[in-house]
Amino acid sequence: MEWNANPEQIAAGYGLDVEEWIDSVTGSTTSFLSEATVAKLLGGVRVKGEQLPYDVVVKDRVNQLIEVRNICKTGYVYFSPSTATGKGRFFCKEDHDKKLKALDSYVFCDLRDRFRTPPKFYEIPVSKVIELQDSGVIKEGKITKGQFFKLFPYEQYQLRK
Repeated sequence: MEWNANPEQIAAGYGLDVEEWIDSVTGSTTSFLSEATVAKLLGGVRVKGEQLPYDVVVKDRVNQLIEVRNICKTGYVYFSPSTATGKGRFFCKEDHDKKLKALDSYVFCDLRDRFRTPPKFYEIPVSKVIELQDSGVIKEGKITKGQFFKLFPYEQYQLRK
């Protein structure tokens, strides 16, 4: 699935030039929008007002409990809890493993192009994350962006209803 947003309309809604709006797009500023979009695309609900290990719940689906993440500027793609990502934060295996037990899948939104082209959504089952972690590919809850796109080709891992 792709996110068919219209950057010109969004920028105009804010009274901005389209490039000015695109420059403001980061993984953090787009987080809630990605979660809401995944929920809408899958017919689920976005978790609001609670700090749970997942962002979206979709009933009547194999992967019901979904953590939504954005891929943007950083060199890594993170599977670890948000408390372990960012400056001054450290990986905790116990927290990471607890998160993996609470989820069914991760959905990553590819925002590297920041809406110049429609962002693609990738769904990675937790079972695959555990397999790659056990084999040493995923270390401390992260891999490089290059590894991500080699390990998870869009044709195989694209988000599907």
